[in-house]
Amino acid sequence: MPQKQKPVDNIWDEITVVIVTYNSAKVVGGCLKPLMEATKIVVVDNASNDQTCEVVRQISPDIEIIKNTKNTGFGAGINQGMSCVETTYGFAINPDAVVQPGALEELARKAEASPDAAILCPFLHDANGRVELPVMGPHEIYHYPMVTEPAGDFCTWFMTGAALLYRTRAWQDVGGYDETIFLYNEDADLALRTSAKGYSMIIVPTAVVVHSGGGSSAPSPHVVRLKNWHMTWSHLYLTGKHLDKGLARREALVKAIRFGLRTLMYWLVFRVDKATREEARFSACYSYLFKPASIARQMGEQ
Repeated sequence: MPQKQKPVDNIWDEITVVIVTYNSAKVVGGCLKPLMEATKIVVVDNASNDQTCEVVRQISPDIEIIKNTKNTGFGAGINQGMSCVETTYGFAINPDAVVQPGALEELARKAEASPDAAILCPFLHDANGRVELPVMGPHEIYHYPMVTEPAGDFCTWFMTGAALLYRTRAWQDVGGYDETIFLYNEDADLALRTSAKGYSMIIVPTAVVVHSGGGSSAPSPHVVRLKNWHMTWSHLYLTGKHLDKGLARREALVKAIRFGLRTLMYWLVFRVDKATREEARFSACYSYLFKPASIARQMGEQ
């Protein structure tokens, strides 16, 4: 396990912030402003076609912006940003999340006191105060929302990727995100591999982040379709990778039939929105069964 690190006078000196954006002009400013004390801020922009990069540049010309020519996906974007981290910690946060006063310092203090912890997660809630803390137990691969608010720090086997403090050496040891996954469940996969390496993951309720959710990119029919596609495909991929490929293929077959029938039914009653959603899910199941994994990346880059 990593050795306990010597505390520093200013914990911000040991933190690099990483943000992946995609058409996030409306929210990225609010995300960045509480984080300007960090040693370095890296924004990885996944080919936004709005004013995201201009907003970032207006906030500070010192922020490093990596402009991708195509949308590489969330996990690949975080990997890009984390490859620039030379500090003890990298803090990756969604552009639609806002760190509350003292939260990042609290996470870093807990990390300094817990040298075996690879990842630390703040207490996440939405703008209405509802808790957003999905968790899972050992030997599980699916996560579920917490029923009760935690009374104090606790270890878990899953952390949502919306806002996380990574210990850089541990991140490098685990290998970062699996870039086969374009969107969704990349955090579950990372958590499973982190646990397998013997590291702990700690949720710190005294560190608060408000996550509006769904605001990282502007909504559109195309974005909604992609989200449904990737949510379905990545679930199957995670099942096959960490449980059993045969189980994943059987599930994909059953769901392909179900989603195909639903698509037909909704078209017959002219429910275009629902038909489009079910067709995206059917397409994801079909792709998992009959096409190579690279189709997941191709879907996202369209």
